[in-house]
Amino acid sequence: DENNFLNGEIIKQYEGGFLIAEGQLAKDGYDPRKNFLKVKNVIGEFKSGLPVTGTLLNKSADVTNVYFTLFNTDIKSYFDNAGYFDTNRGQPSSYTQKLADSYFYQDYSYVVKSKSPINIWKKLVKQTVHPAGFKMFGEVAIDATASTQMPAGQPKIENISKVTLWDPEKNKVTIKSTRRQITQSTITVSDSNIKRGKGSVLVSGIDTTELLSYQFELQQAFDGDFDEAGNIVGTRTFNMVLPGSGILNVANEHNLFITIDGIVQEPGVAFTISGSTITFAKAPLGPRRANNQDIEAQKFVGRLVRFKNDALNNQYFRKIKNIQEQFDGVTTRFPLYYDDGTDVILDAKENLLVSLDGVIQENKMTPLIPAFASYYIDRTVTPNDIVFIDAPRRLDDVNYTRFFSYSISNYERIYLETDLYNGVRTGPFIMRTVLGKQTVTVNNDRTILVFIEGILQIRNRAYSVTGSTITFAEPPRPGQQINILYLYGRETERKLTFYNFENNKFFNTVDLLSDSFITNEQLLEYNTVYQGNSLSEWTAIGEILTAFASTDAQGNPTLRIIFKQQNFKIDTAFPIKLANYKTYTPEYTIDASTILSVSDYVEDDERNEQVFKTKAGWMVGTELLPPFKNNINVGDKIKVDGENDYREVLLIPEILNKLGHRKEDLIKDNHWAQVGVTDYNGQIDGIG
Repeated sequence: DENNFLNGEIIKQYEGGFLIAEGQLAKDGYDPRKNFLKVKNVIGEFKSGLPVTGTLLNKSADVTNVYFTLFNTDIKSYFDNAGYFDTNRGQPSSYTQKLADSYFYQDYSYVVKSKSPINIWKKLVKQTVHPAGFKMFGEVAIDATASTQMPAGQPKIENISKVTLWDPEKNKVTIKSTRRQITQSTITVSDSNIKRGKGSVLVSGIDTTELLSYQFELQQAFDGDFDEAGNIVGTRTFNMVLPGSGILNVANEHNLFITIDGIVQEPGVAFTISGSTITFAKAPLGPRRANNQDIEAQKFVGRLVRFKNDALNNQYFRKIKNIQEQFDGVTTRFPLYYDDGTDVILDAKENLLVSLDGVIQENKMTPLIPAFASYYIDRTVTPNDIVFIDAPRRLDDVNYTRFFSYSISNYERIYLETDLYNGVRTGPFIMRTVLGKQTVTVNNDRTILVFIEGILQIRNRAYSVTGSTITFAEPPRPGQQINILYLYGRETERKLTFYNFENNKFFNTVDLLSDSFITNEQLLEYNTVYQGNSLSEWTAIGEILTAFASTDAQGNPTLRIIFKQQNFKIDTAFPIKLANYKTYTPEYTIDASTILSVSDYVEDDERNEQVFKTKAGWMVGTELLPPFKNNINVGDKIKVDGENDYREVLLIPEILNKLGHRKEDLIKDNHWAQVGVTDYNGQIDGIG
């Protein structure tokens, strides 16, 4: 019931008779369709598994999951001359702007325009009005004038004939004629391209839609310690949880990236998994005291990156067979095999995560690029070889380099301008690919792994990614090693994300069941669905696609109506009415008490609400496609701002995703989807 909780109502939670949390229900914060409560001004911490109670209506509900946002405040000095943007001038993606170069295009330079050359007035300006610390430039203004006179009128054209008729023998007729011919040609040129479709588009150089990525935590705290014999004792098994979302189940341990105190843990050796639990080979150390000093617990960082398709997980996330027994301090090239003994044959951009002595190594994307790295993969041989720049050391059977590696699908190595590392600037730094130095626009920063000096960093705490830039919490120092990997799964066709490009062709489909009695002959008369309200008013909410009625052996009626609509929230507390907006057919009312169920949006794995293309009633439930064309069709040419050439559309979506969750947002103005297109290899203007 939508009235179970009211806007502004105080929601409280008790445990064992003690108040542990309370908060105020946000505006429109109760969604009975999804069983969501949104609260603000929270005091304490709400827990799953315990009920919450409203203080006004005294209604209660059991909490199954708690979703919340963690953030760290960044307190800095305030200045009041920062200004603001009132247009898009100077902002990234406005390709008509200029990039600051600390010389001509900067805040402390100005240009003097004059009809005289700069050498005439430069000294005078510098001695009089030139502000100290500014850079002066001069431009010569050239005024070009020309006069073009048009005639006031055309010369008169006359034909004069004089005829004397009284003596035809003596008076001959002579006709003098003057003629001027004027020819005027007009050429009209118009654009021959037919423009269809409208909307904005997100161009991302890397497609991560096949991947899911999470940053996870452990439910229990570390409590390991040393006993009197010097052995580590304590808890080794922990529950893996997603903050605010509950238990995390993992099927493939190679989908996990785990560090403890910055040291990368080897899957299957340092830890094993079983469903939602992880078991370490040794108990991680908790808070303890040694040598009269308090020592903090070891720090855990966990990331999960996996394909949505489990078959691809088993193909791309695999353990590499150990090669450290072959290390001799001289050899640099080693053949690679998977743990099951099969040859390692990597795709062109598929790569490995390689650890030497617990530190992730930087790799070359080719044998030459980048110049400084630890190893590269030779894909010209079978099995592929790993080639180290410096031979891994081995002094004896005890003192040697520890190695482990596993494949982690395709990734791009990201390059930052190291010349800007000065120990003061935290960013933003533009992210470019190591190969080609192409600027990367990030649409999913969850699949980015950032290593500083080989240590995996915590997303949104140690760094943040916005568009094509990254900003660090601590300023990078000169010479500091930062290794950034952007995982994207595998090579697929290029896709662009289009917004609001198909108008009134996609709708959410509502499926309503009722035990109200009506005949199929009567149903044929109706085409529109109306929703009632508390004021006895009726609102048109959808167009009927198909409807049918039936009765079972006992004579119990069942009515099913499938209709399309534009994001109107169905309230089963009020009746539904069927009508025909074209004729005066008597209306039919479905009482609220007879409504059995209403289902509207279909959700995908990431809980995006999906909408579908309109079909005629007889096509609903079939695989047949609607007969009309789309705004964007396969074979169309599209041109994106900042690009000089056209791309060709290769694939159009049959399903769109709804953008907003407000009921006043119409789907026709709030949707997005990915469209398959050809790649663009030219220069992209407007990156800044």
